[in-house]
Amino acid sequence: MAKGPLVAIDIGQHTVKMLALKRTKAGAAVTGAASQAIGLSPQAPAEEIAQRVSEIIKTLRKNLSGGSIRAATALSGRTTFNRYVRIPVVSGRRLHKIVQYEARQQIPFPIHQVNFDHYIVPPPPQSTELEVMLLAVRKDVSGELVSRLKNGGIKTDIVEAGPVSLFNAYMATIGPAEEEVTAIINIGASATDIVVEQEGQLRFSRSAPFAGNNLTDLIAERLKVDWNEAESLKIRPASEYENIDGEGPTAVDVATILEEGFERIISDIRRSLDFHVSQPEASPVTRVLLCGGTARMEGAAEFLEDRLGVPVTLADFTASETLDWSGSNKENYRGEGILAGLAVRCADKARIAVNIAPDQVIHRLELERRMPMLSLCGLVLLGMIFYSYIAVQQCIARDRQVLDRIGSVINPTGIGPHQKEIQALRAEQDNYMKRFDRLNQVAVKRGVVTNRYIEILSMVPEEVWLTTVSLASDKMTIQGKALNDLRLNEFLSNLRLCPYFDDTGVSLKNSLPSEDGSTDYTIEVNGAERFLNPTMEEVDFIRNLKKLLNMTIILARLEDMSGGGGFGMPGGFAMPGAGEVPGIPGIPGMPGAADSAESAPAESAAPVQVEKPKGPWRALVGIFQVDQAKEKLEILNKVYSAVQMSKVENCEAIQLRYFDPIFNPREQQEVKLEEIAAFAEGKRTEDEMLAVLEKSYQTPEPTPPPTPTPPPESEGGYGYGMYGYGYGMMGAPSGGGGEAEAGGEAAVDEGAI
Repeated sequence: MAKGPLVAIDIGQHTVKMLALKRTKAGAAVTGAASQAIGLSPQAPAEEIAQRVSEIIKTLRKNLSGGSIRAATALSGRTTFNRYVRIPVVSGRRLHKIVQYEARQQIPFPIHQVNFDHYIVPPPPQSTELEVMLLAVRKDVSGELVSRLKNGGIKTDIVEAGPVSLFNAYMATIGPAEEEVTAIINIGASATDIVVEQEGQLRFSRSAPFAGNNLTDLIAERLKVDWNEAESLKIRPASEYENIDGEGPTAVDVATILEEGFERIISDIRRSLDFHVSQPEASPVTRVLLCGGTARMEGAAEFLEDRLGVPVTLADFTASETLDWSGSNKENYRGEGILAGLAVRCADKARIAVNIAPDQVIHRLELERRMPMLSLCGLVLLGMIFYSYIAVQQCIARDRQVLDRIGSVINPTGIGPHQKEIQALRAEQDNYMKRFDRLNQVAVKRGVVTNRYIEILSMVPEEVWLTTVSLASDKMTIQGKALNDLRLNEFLSNLRLCPYFDDTGVSLKNSLPSEDGSTDYTIEVNGAERFLNPTMEEVDFIRNLKKLLNMTIILARLEDMSGGGGFGMPGGFAMPGAGEVPGIPGIPGMPGAADSAESAPAESAAPVQVEKPKGPWRALVGIFQVDQAKEKLEILNKVYSAVQMSKVENCEAIQLRYFDPIFNPREQQEVKLEEIAAFAEGKRTEDEMLAVLEKSYQTPEPTPPPTPTPPPESEGGYGYGMYGYGYGMMGAPSGGGGEAEAGGEAAVDEGAI
């Protein structure tokens, strides 16, 4: 079964409508359609309405063929926010960052409280600006909708706004007409959605609050009847009033009230269309397509045409090559624009593809998209680890056989005519012992290197591939392909943020276009000794910081204020030498680690472990520019919480660096840890802490130059490819060290392991 949503669900105030779909070459075929009235008035308790909706969804899903539980749904236009902004013509990573920045400025809610997405309007030729539509919804609103569907047994994949669904349905079915400006008006129960299409683009959208429920309320108020009876009078045809005898409202009474209500709806529509015309490059509306439950009332289209002065027709969203409707379903769903737009989105034929679903839904979809590549990489990794393990075990087994043969020949007394032969055999035994120890070191260090390469693999974004990762001395070289600069820059940012690298040592060596349209890149990482010798303090600090700080983190690390370097850098731990393999036990029947050390030459002895620096530390965090002082204080408090959760000892200060959207440093401020600790413990007031922040501004320090690439080693060494020595990404021989002829000495450079 193809992945992705195959069910379209429109949850209205009165009715829940559902379509079951099957993908085809042209788009999708409707295999089943069902709808059911909720049966509760809008004044009913919200919990009761939610429970009723979940029960209806369960019933409709069982009645539809296909059995899919993945759905696309839409929110009312009144619960969403959209805004058009103009930005310079940029692409890649800069476009992504500028959109993030504009969203923070335009959306009238804290950015961490909303789910938002954007759509770039195709620009005309030679345009100097891009027009971007921002669409946002509060997280609690989209979360409640997804929860209702989950209670009904549905897994939500896509959440979009009702006006966007209307536009997608119109473009895939009716389509634009030459020299026509079309308004699609959906008069539903709780809102009137107005969408204007000009030259094939969505130029304006608005949701007016006056709609079908307000007409019912007006009838109930004027005729003094309950809400359900007023709803019945509203939708009753005029011909049925002639059969009513005795007291009660007449068709004229109800028509008079409805005319007053429709005047209010028309007033909202006219103001919206006038606002559209006032925008630059906008043209007046020349035709109106009407849809929605209230629009099907007797005489509604004619009344709107008379008042608006433009042709008004009822929309038919079933005449389309994209959606193949069965005869039994087509007649009842002609005017369901939002439902048709969701079906078009399920068929992957939508003109505007935005998704404002909750974060957990977006993360699940991203994982599903990357799962095939992750599975393939996992299989390759397991295969390479397995064959590397077999190769090392074969070397160890062969060496054991040679050592057993030598031991059987040696005379335990060491006295007699064969003394020279015995001494020669013992010397040969010592050589094999040294080789055996070095192979053990390779096996242990390979496990460390393999784990680090897995860390790199987890940082590779979609549309970026690795071809070669090599590690020599203190420099790492990463080569591969990328489909676009946005993903390549995202990969560079992930490497710089990784606690195992120094952010100033990560550089893009070259980036060249390939014949297939991709980009061949080479990334160099200087100071890669940190990659093999991490510490958990900085790892935990960054992990906890990401959990607490809901914003883009540009930079995060722990700095040694005494000048000794950060965790895992020079001034941190020393790299183990070739003779130092902590925790390797002796082998039965052979000298143990201690015995081996006594007989080894002086130059192969384990070096002295350099003591871990004790600070004092500075917690450094870089983020985009924040203007509000209280928001800066909140960020500072969360960084302090991350330091406390990570149990970083002897941390004395927190430094915040602020960057503009194109990553230029703007300002920085440094606060002593004891100051923020006093505030966190309630010993300082918020005003006192804001005064401390005001005094803490500093001039940003210049970015240090990258560490120069060290010259290549003159001799030997194990050349590490991806997950093993002597192999490239897919296991092909790539040079470096290797095994000598049988019975010879393995060529191992002690400084390169």
